[in-house]
Amino acid sequence: MALSVSTTLLLTISCCLWNTEAQNYKYVLTIPNGEPWGTWGSSEFCPEGYANGFSLKVESYQGKGDDSALNGIRLYCTKGRTIESTVGPVPNVGSWGEWGQKVFCDKGYAHGFSLKVEERQGGNDDTALNGIRLYCLDGTTIESKVGPWGTWTKRQYCLTGYLVSFSLRVEPSQHGGDDTAANNIQFTCSDGAGLMGLGMSWGEWGPWSVRCLSGGICGLKTRVEDSQGIGDDTALSDVHFYCC
Repeated sequence: MALSVSTTLLLTISCCLWNTEAQNYKYVLTIPNGEPWGTWGSSEFCPEGYANGFSLKVESYQGKGDDSALNGIRLYCTKGRTIESTVGPVPNVGSWGEWGQKVFCDKGYAHGFSLKVEERQGGNDDTALNGIRLYCLDGTTIESKVGPWGTWTKRQYCLTGYLVSFSLRVEPSQHGGDDTAANNIQFTCSDGAGLMGLGMSWGEWGPWSVRCLSGGICGLKTRVEDSQGIGDDTALSDVHFYCC
């Protein structure tokens, strides 16, 4: 049975700083009957106060198919923020590179974005999408790990509201050919409008992420492969966005 979330529940009783990992939690709650499948997501904390509610992501009975049961746990904080370990993943992602740091808007949500894109290189090595920048309602600009190739596209903004979900265009492994991994991204705004990134066109669009249940996208981290020298470069291959 392939469980998406380990049943070993780990909670923390505390609050933390907005842009950093928690420093002052007092206890870790665990149970002894968890299972070993899967990997732990990153820790997330209420920016202040405590959690006073929760909801579960559950796969219904699959009959003769493979069952996974509990897939996610969401906590609702007293100050209005919603937290879960990994927010907004999509399944069509690459596996190259290392994850950058999580970064967040100082306050509020992101209402715009731009992309760092390398144009088509002809017979040379293509990398396509190298970076994602978010523009926050408070005027700050945030980005996580960024590849070295390409230039930044123009900024694109929601006319009203803020970003609430996304879809990623990804080229699968070319099995010895020129891999580009992530090529483009599109977002949905809280007012229902869509924003299409100015990236490249290799690969296919994947499904939409879940929509932020309340509030909007407020942070991100990106997975980027560093330069491979004379090897094949892919640059950005995956991204996680966080809802506040």
